[in-house]
Amino acid sequence: SPTLFDKFSAFLLALGFSLGYAIFMAKASTCFIGEYTRAMVLNLLGGMVFGAIVKAVVAFIAFHFLYFKIFSDSNILWAVAKLYYAKTTPATVAKVYYWVQGFKGIFLISAYFVLVSTAVFIIIPIAAMFVAWLRNRKLIAAGVVHVDSDRI
Repeated sequence: SPTLFDKFSAFLLALGFSLGYAIFMAKASTCFIGEYTRAMVLNLLGGMVFGAIVKAVVAFIAFHFLYFKIFSDSNILWAVAKLYYAKTTPATVAKVYYWVQGFKGIFLISAYFVLVSTAVFIIIPIAAMFVAWLRNRKLIAAGVVHVDSDRI
């Protein structure tokens, strides 16, 4: 049985790359001052958001397909019956059956985990860009920074 530390470490491992990439994108999304560079950053973030949403939708559908179609009870029973007819011991067949039945629920948990982690991945850089936009408005209004465009 995994300890709390094991669960926390697995959680960080699962989110490590996404969080690191989101923090990198958050830093990159704060590096604009006028409309032109803001448009470049918006295009970069738009591509990242689109890719993340497509990935999340495909993973969500794939995990549900695996759970409901591939690992359906009838398919599991069919596969286990093939093991039984292949002269596998009944104890081994039972172990395989219960392992697969216990494992298949992970697909649904993973599907929703992908959605939540993708939402966090998208929110971090967008929030950073919004904060940078507010900062830039204050700097321009105070006269600290001068830009050619009046639109911000």
